[in-house]
Amino acid sequence: MIIKCGRREFDCTDKDRIMFNGKVYILVTQKYHKGYSDYSPSVAKSTFDRLLKQGKIAPCKGKYISIFGDKYPMWAIKESEDERE
Repeated sequence: MIIKCGRREFDCTDKDRIMFNGKVYILVTQKYHKGYSDYSPSVAKSTFDRLLKQGKIAPCKGKYISIFGDKYPMWAIKESEDERE
């Protein structure tokens, strides 16, 4: 599945995860290089809502634990039969 984040497009599989930190939806398993650093892309709220409504993502059992000990909910991307072929 292709997820567009800003001007970039990311090819996501069933191993990718989206984390919500209370303000921003972040695709934590993908990175892009900018300058001298690597960043995780932000997913637009409308894109996240559309994927959730279509059933292409589902909540994970695991939580994202930050370096400060905070726990954030995560969603897994579902792989459909059309994309497997």
